[in-house]
Amino acid sequence: MQCTHGMFDTKRFCDSCVYTSSATTHRMGGTDDITRNQSTFMKELQETSDLLRLSTSRSLVILDELGRGTSTHDGTAIAYATLKYLIEEVKCVTLFVTHYPVLGELEKVEEGRVRNMHMGFIENEGDLQ
Repeated sequence: MQCTHGMFDTKRFCDSCVYTSSATTHRMGGTDDITRNQSTFMKELQETSDLLRLSTSRSLVILDELGRGTSTHDGTAIAYATLKYLIEEVKCVTLFVTHYPVLGELEKVEEGRVRNMHMGFIENEGDLQ
């Protein structure tokens, strides 16, 4: 990775790649709407459904911890099916944050279309790096 003035230089990293998104759609965090009888899980499913319906091949989709509002087995199934749909049907750029190890196996199944990444940070006396 190359840096300019301490910042990551995406232009050099992408080797002059150009990506223009038609829309950025995301689903992050969880809230409920009890006044409308919607649990956190129901809201998560509705927002994900909306996201899938609106996404195109030119979308940037960001999903954070999809499926955490239910059991591990059900959550894994929801996350896996959603990610497979985005890969095979929508074919858009997707950042999919998950804690389900089985989703990491998609890198082998969808070779060349899925890449597992890890991001971390270091806290040093209150400064984040």
